[in-house]
Amino acid sequence: MGNPVRAAGGELLTDNSALQIREMAKELVTLSAQQNTLATLTMAAAVKVKNQYEFEMMYLPARPNIVTVEAVNASTLQFTAAELPWVQVGMHLLKDADTRARVTAVDYTAGTYQVTIDATAASYGIAAATVLNLGAPGSAEGSAAPTPMTRVPDTVTQHISTIRCAYGLSRHAMSSANYSGARMLQNRKECMQFMKESIERAGWVDAKAKVTGPPLLYKSGSLPYVATAAGNVLTLEDSVVSLGGLRQVVRLAGRYMPSKDLLFFVSPKGSEMLDRINLEKAVPTKREDIPSLGLSCTTYGFGRHNLKVYEVDQLAGGGMENEMYLLDPAGLAAATTKDQESGRRNWMLEETDAQTPGTDGKLGVFTCDFGLDLVPAWCWRIKGAANYRV
Repeated sequence: MGNPVRAAGGELLTDNSALQIREMAKELVTLSAQQNTLATLTMAAAVKVKNQYEFEMMYLPARPNIVTVEAVNASTLQFTAAELPWVQVGMHLLKDADTRARVTAVDYTAGTYQVTIDATAASYGIAAATVLNLGAPGSAEGSAAPTPMTRVPDTVTQHISTIRCAYGLSRHAMSSANYSGARMLQNRKECMQFMKESIERAGWVDAKAKVTGPPLLYKSGSLPYVATAAGNVLTLEDSVVSLGGLRQVVRLAGRYMPSKDLLFFVSPKGSEMLDRINLEKAVPTKREDIPSLGLSCTTYGFGRHNLKVYEVDQLAGGGMENEMYLLDPAGLAAATTKDQESGRRNWMLEETDAQTPGTDGKLGVFTCDFGLDLVPAWCWRIKGAANYRV
C-alpha cells in the first residue's frame, strides 16, 4: 500500500486492513456553499444517526383556530372528519364580532360529524362554507369528563441513500511530467466537489425508492417529496407572487413553526421576482452574509417571522423554477447511519489507498449515507410562482 493522501482537517477514525478512513464533513461544509445551499445548511447542523436505512418521521397535525361548515340542518352543523375533533361541547363558534353560537352536543360517529348549537343555524346567519372561529370549551360544574381528543401522529417514511464517488490516477499518469500542480490532490478536490453536489441533488431531486433483491438500493426522499407526502402544498392564486400572497403563506404555513427566522428557498427566477416586489413596495429587508458557512441570504420581514431567502441553483430548471419552499430550520437535519460494531458514523467518510492490491495506480473513495430528517409539519411547498404582482 502507498502513502495515503493527506486530508486537511480530516479526523482519522480507523485503520482496518491498512485502509485509512477519515471523516471529511468539516472540509466539505464551505466547499461551493452558494451553489449547494441545502447541503451546506444540513451539513453544518447536527447530524441525526439512525440504526436503519429506513425510518419514520412522526408529527401531529396543526391545531386550527378556524373551522369551515360543510352543511347545516336546523340547529346542527356538519364538519369534515379532520376538523370535527377540534370542536367540543361548551365552545363558542364565532361568526363575526357580534355573532357567536354555543356548542351543546357533538356527534363523533363516523360519517355523521355533526355539532348541535344552542339555536338554529339560520338565526345566526350560518350556512354551508361559513368559516367559524373556535372558542374555549367551557365546562359546567360537576359535569362528566369531556370526550378525549384522539391525537394519533401522522408519519412520513424516509430512506437514507448511500452516495459514493472515487478519484484516482494510473501509474502512467503519476510517472509523467506535470506542470499544473499536484494531480492527485486536484482529482480529490474535484471528487469532493461532485460529492457535495450529489448531496445537494439528493435533497432536491430524489424520490423515496427501494429496489428489492441483491443489491438492496435505497434512495432518500427529497425536501419536495416530504412536503408533498405530508400534504403541505399551497398553490398561489393565478400563479402570481405578490406581497399580500406571501404574507398569507407565512401566516398559514408559519403559524406553528417555533422559530422566528424561517428558511425560504427560491429559484433564481423567484429571487428576481422578490427583488422587484421589494423595489416597488419597500419590504423591510436586510442582506446577510454568513462567513462561517460561505453563504449569503436576503432577510424579509413578514409579521412575526423573518424569511431568510436563499437562491437555490437546483430550482433553476427541470420544471422547478416556479416552486418555493418554506421550512423551519429547527426541523431540518441530515440523517446518517452508523457501523453497528464500531459505532462509527457513516458520514462523509474518505478511504485512501482503496484500490485492490496489485491494481495499477492509486484510488480514493468518498462514501456518505445521507437522508433528510425533517419535521413534516414545518416543511411547506409553494407551487405556481410563475409571475409577480407588486
